[in-house]
Amino acid sequence: MGDASVISEIPLIPDGEQARDWAVQELADPVYQAAQPTWFDRAAQAARDALASLFSPDVAPEWAAILALVAAIIAIAVIVIAILVWGVPRRTSSRRARTG
Repeated sequence: MGDASVISEIPLIPDGEQARDWAVQELADPVYQAAQPTWFDRAAQAARDALASLFSPDVAPEWAAILALVAAIIAIAVIVIAILVWGVPRRTSSRRARTG
């Protein structure tokens, strides 16, 4: 009776190929597909990569100024779009202090 419980508690140690097969089967589970990056994550990564490439020594000097200008225009466009969508920030706390 004691020997059967000891045998069932021995950990299973697979060989390399079997461990690889088990890992492939486990990672094929659809629950892991939710961990894939969204379109927003991919766009943010592309923006980070583009910004990092501006400061890379691999960029030719004549292109660096053009790329910096394009990045500045994109940044200004994002700010303008944000203001158009959400409006100009208001100072509501100072108005409450004066009226209240």
